[in-house]
Amino acid sequence: MKYTILGKKTEYEQWFTVEKATLRVETFAGNGNTMDVQRYEFKRPHVVAALVHLRDTQEIALVKQFRYSSREQTDGWILEVVAGLIEAGENAEQACVREVIEESGYRPERMVKLMSFYTSPGFSNQLTHLYVAQTLSTMKVEGAGGGLAAEGEDIETLLFSLDEAKALLSENKLVDAVTILALQNFFLSLSSTLSSS
Repeated sequence: MKYTILGKKTEYEQWFTVEKATLRVETFAGNGNTMDVQRYEFKRPHVVAALVHLRDTQEIALVKQFRYSSREQTDGWILEVVAGLIEAGENAEQACVREVIEESGYRPERMVKLMSFYTSPGFSNQLTHLYVAQTLSTMKVEGAGGGLAAEGEDIETLLFSLDEAKALLSENKLVDAVTILALQNFFLSLSSTLSSS
């Protein structure tokens, strides 16, 4: 199946870009049938996210911060894995290491790539690169963690035993899809491998 971009226009451009496109798209009906549609694309830089796993204490570090857009269904402060934008000149793993130190305060000893995925492909081009950041309780970086005040971040790092982290999932205490995916992936396929590494 094919599509043709008939036109594109930038509707908004600040911290993100909104682009409006007019397309001609082949339909599943076949026989050369097409339809003309308009779509909006929310353009953002790609991001990284990491589940921080403390191997020696068998704990998971999650971060808590205020997320304005979550306030209608929560009190606004939500638990998440570490996450952030990939900056110019960085690859995904370098960005992830930087974000783990900035937000959680732990220096990773090993990064394990889980997957890359779109969280909202219906309207956004943003790709998320998901990792497990393995570390030790002794690898806390003095003065690190809590995010960057210059970026408006105020982040608390919380430690959960593996059983407590499982309970966050089973009791529906998490609302961030990336965090849910990271924990489910960890517990379904990686915990035994990573715990002994």
